[in-house]
Amino acid sequence: MSELSSEPRVFHWHQLTAPEVAGLAHDSVVVLPTASTEQHGPHMVTGTDTILNDLLQRGLFETPPPEGKFLFLPTLILGSSEHHVPFGGTLTLPPILYTQVLVTMIRSLIKQGHRRIFLLNSHGGNQSPISTALAELAEECTEKEVLLGGASYWSFCRKAWEEELPDLTLGGSVGHACEIEASLLMVARPDLPLRSLPEGVPYPAFLKEGWSLAGNFPSMTKEGHIGYPEAATAERGERLFRVAVREVGAFLAKFATRPITHDLRKD
Repeated sequence: MSELSSEPRVFHWHQLTAPEVAGLAHDSVVVLPTASTEQHGPHMVTGTDTILNDLLQRGLFETPPPEGKFLFLPTLILGSSEHHVPFGGTLTLPPILYTQVLVTMIRSLIKQGHRRIFLLNSHGGNQSPISTALAELAEECTEKEVLLGGASYWSFCRKAWEEELPDLTLGGSVGHACEIEASLLMVARPDLPLRSLPEGVPYPAFLKEGWSLAGNFPSMTKEGHIGYPEAATAERGERLFRVAVREVGAFLAKFATRPITHDLRKD
């Protein structure tokens, strides 16, 4: 294979040859970004989750995690968004099928020798399929000594956002087409301004309490959003973005250097 520079530590799968990808398999983390194409209320574009995932990746390329090598796959622009379909503007796979897509993709990575794989998510509807995919592959990953994980980017940022931006309307919680997403979109795509802003919608109490209900999005919100997008600003978006890159980068560095062991009693 051609020589790769010793300087870069973050790579994009699509910008490498197959031999170059193979050369990174033994010592890099493959990052699979999972996003969606779905409605984001009357005020935000349908590509928001994908655009924000790509924004975070841009930040990680510009400011790499302090340790490790990372190989980013193209962002999956199709997610599990059945609950958004009634509002239109939404493409989706059923949760069970989306789980199968993830499992199949991950297995193809494992067959090619990749041993550290992380799913970096930016859409709430993907969280359950991701968890199910990890459960489906748990025994296989243990047997083959593969470190496989996944999480939504905001799970790494919530505490820091609450501490460093205490005036956020939902604290560090991400709603949908809310203040946080709208502010980040202003940073990612200033050429896609917010449309007419709807009134704010509070976070559902049952979600705050940590349990779930089987209901679609129209059962929770009239116009397709949760949160207070009217509080969004570009300046706030820049601060949210900087914190997100820092916190996600810190986690990825830990993931890249974590021993590949499944004796989690010592974790």
